Parts: sequence; structure tokens; C-alpha cells
Amino acid sequence: DVANVKYQVTNDQEAGPVEVLRNFVNGSECDPDVEAYVNQLRSEAEQQQRGAMTRTATPKATWGFRYIDFNYESIDEQGKPVTLSARVCWGMDIMGKEISPKYMVLCPHSTIAADYETPTRNASLENALLQGDRLLIMPDYLGYGASKDRVHPYINHDLCTRNSIDALKAGYKVFADMSKVPM
Repeated sequence: DVANVKYQVTNDQEAGPVEVLRNFVNGSECDPDVEAYVNQLRSEAEQQQRGAMTRTATPKATWGFRYIDFNYESIDEQGKPVTLSARVCWGMDIMGKEISPKYMVLCPHSTIAADYETPTRNASLENALLQGDRLLIMPDYLGYGASKDRVHPYINHDLCTRNSIDALKAGYKVFADMSKVPM
């Protein structure tokens, strides 16, 4: 139940696949294998934009993205209320219309060391791999994003799980309130 979930939108933006890949590559340091894969995806996306090839996805190709960054309430390691940040993202078709997602996916980011690497500050590889039938919810976690002045509680799995579930609920509520399409 998400009826009582509160959130505050901090950014609402649309981006094409080339922009998402460019932001990811320019904002992150990659190992050579990941960088080669991202370059391959970038090339495919640029060819798609030029109409040189057709890419099919099940059920529909994603040509762009709508992503909304938001703040939500959770708890910290002391059990006290804390404001955290996350991103919710879903696909758009070639005509710029939102694609109705069938699946909701919680996408925890990999280990990061700096605030600029969080989903709300930087396009992530998860965005680049988004298929049209998925709604992605990507939390920044305690110690990053809206709570960057705090220390991230590494390996506190219970707390990270709670923060992620709270992000999942809030992200779904953001989507339900702001999307032009149903889930």
C-alpha cells in the first residue's frame, strides 16, 4: 500500500538513449570491458536515431527515457527518520510517448565512492539497459544524494534493505502519480 507514502520530486526529465549513454560514459570511470560494451550500446543507439537499423525489444523498443529524481522518508542506523533520494525511470517510444511498464525492478547500484556516482547525479548503466516493459527504481542510499553529509553504513544489509524497500514504495507512488500510462 503506497497511499500514505510521501515524496518530493527534485528532477523530472526526458532523455534519449544517446544522451543517457554519453552521460554515463562522461560521468563515470569504467573498466575496459564495460567501456567497450557501453560504446557498442552507444553506437547502436546512434544508428537507431539515424534510422539505419531497427532494434526490437520485447514487447517494444525503448528510444528514450523519462526519469524522475525524488526524495523520500526512511530510517537511519539509529532508527530515526531520514530523507533519502532515488530515481524512478521508465521507457518512451520513438514518438516520445511513455511505454506502460509491466515489471517493476529495484536496481541497487554497485559499490561507489563518491556522490557524483549516484543514480540521481549521473546516468547509470541500468538506464542504458532499460527495456520498454520495465519500471526501474534506483536508490542512492544513506550517505549519498540527499543524505550525502552522512556516512554510508557499509555492510548494514538490514538498513540498506529497509531504505531500498522505502525507495521502491515511493518510486512506485511517483510513477503512479506522474506517469501518463498505467503500470
